[in-house]
Amino acid sequence: GEVKNIKIVLRGALTNSVDALAFETLIPKSIVQRYVSLLTEHRRIILSGPPGTGKTFLAQKLAEFLVCRLNKDPTPGNIATFNVDPKNSKDLGSYLSHISEQCDNTENHLPLVIILDNLHHAGALTEVFNGFLSAKYTQCPYIIGTMNQATSCSTTNLQLHHNFRWVLMANHMEPVKGVLSRVARRRLTHAEVEA
Repeated sequence: GEVKNIKIVLRGALTNSVDALAFETLIPKSIVQRYVSLLTEHRRIILSGPPGTGKTFLAQKLAEFLVCRLNKDPTPGNIATFNVDPKNSKDLGSYLSHISEQCDNTENHLPLVIILDNLHHAGALTEVFNGFLSAKYTQCPYIIGTMNQATSCSTTNLQLHHNFRWVLMANHMEPVKGVLSRVARRRLTHAEVEA
């Protein structure tokens, strides 16, 4: 007989598995697991690479995964997104300072994850994150940043002083390198099932 439907059941965040995240993002499981491990251990990562490599999409999916793993809904209250542009980088510094002050008080409802999109517009990153330096590390939200390029100076300072980990998303290496073939295979499978 003809197969018209394929049912795929994957383990997800509630079972502490990245299977569903890897399937959804089309990123190999081992790479997704490494990203989740970096976030779990260090709580702060920056996805860096050329425009159009899926940094914002991945940041959102990682944030949703972390929130679901904490048995919460991935709502705007639990995932805050700050889209940085050159005009609001001072606002970002103020926002992070405010978050830092609130981290000690467990009664405040802080977002569980903060996505800082387009950090390359922020100028001096160490100045932006200075107010966040005093925050208690384990009580603050996870931070996932995206930026188009990294200068070695900003990279070193953020790694040393703010415990950020950098993930390079370059066209010549996974997960970006093989994404076209993975998308094509998924669409071909979908088309064959539909036919």
